[in-house]
Amino acid sequence: MKASLTSQFRSIFGLYKVREVNDYHHGQDAYLNCVVATTLLKVYPNLAPEFVYGEYPKFQTFKENKATAKAIIYTNLLRFFTEDEPRFTKDGEILWSNSYLKTIKKELNYHQMNIVKKVEVQKGGFSKESIKPKGPSNKLIPVKNGLDPQKYGGFDSPIVAYTVLFTHEKGKKPLIKQEILGITIMEKTRFEQNPILFLEEKGFLRPRVLMKLPKYTLYEFPEGRRRLLASAKEAQKGNQMVLPEHLLTLLYHAKQCLLPNQSESLAYVEQHQPEFQEILERVVDFAEVHTLAKSKVQQIVKLFEANQTADVKEIAASFIQLMQFNAMGAPSTFKFFQKDIERARYTSIKEIFDATIIYQSTTGLYETRRKVVD
Repeated sequence: MKASLTSQFRSIFGLYKVREVNDYHHGQDAYLNCVVATTLLKVYPNLAPEFVYGEYPKFQTFKENKATAKAIIYTNLLRFFTEDEPRFTKDGEILWSNSYLKTIKKELNYHQMNIVKKVEVQKGGFSKESIKPKGPSNKLIPVKNGLDPQKYGGFDSPIVAYTVLFTHEKGKKPLIKQEILGITIMEKTRFEQNPILFLEEKGFLRPRVLMKLPKYTLYEFPEGRRRLLASAKEAQKGNQMVLPEHLLTLLYHAKQCLLPNQSESLAYVEQHQPEFQEILERVVDFAEVHTLAKSKVQQIVKLFEANQTADVKEIAASFIQLMQFNAMGAPSTFKFFQKDIERARYTSIKEIFDATIIYQSTTGLYETRRKVVD
């Protein structure tokens, strides 16, 4: 299915996509691909060789057409979608009716889909490749066996294969302590041969391994906040923010009006400029529950209040950038009204012991949940 056909379908009916808001557009595109493709094949069954891959020899109806001409042909193919009257078969079966749009929009507003980030046990080199100069540090890895890093220098920043959650005893009156430890690629084999002995050699008394978690393991807290485990010392954001249709439409035009010759989008943004306040409120509400970066929220709100009369294009550009604040994944620095909003890093990982680990299938069709501590 040509992506341009789905894009044209979105444009015809105002089903706008804003990639910066969340990752649901991937699933929505797949759904719209099915809608457009199945309808086209019903209306134009003779074009099956053009659109159905794997069932026909390599074949292109429009092979002799240049790109521009092909785009025109594809546009004409979709023209029946705009007809007021339903399209029927000879037997009276409805192939397409504008009444179907209500169902399509309803489906696009569902967000019961899993966004899956592949979990990975890290492999490859033991550390970063650059060799650090000799020195008294005991953290350097020898360049070769037998070469003292204090004399010859060595590698630093060992790469962690995965993270281990475990408990151990501490104190004269033994208390059970919870710990998180990154197992480096260099240590991985030794740890897996005898995890208890490995941890005891690290100085932990009577350790008990709870879980082994690869990078990007997803975990969730009772209030719905989610995190992705980036390492034994840092996490990433794991939730998806959702905006209603009218605000997505505003952000779509906000993005378009920054391009040349987009007077219609610019006029739309100027007409709906007060709605940026609603977007900000939704961003703040989401951040207070899921993102948890209070000082950044305060900075963002102050900048917005100080720039109410800014040029409409600057407001538009700032709000497109603002979508990074709550986006799933690693925090990043972005500009809001020409000021840097520094990333808020999540370096307190011990809260994971209060969370539920979510094991997702690669397809996202099913998942298994397990509490870290029952």
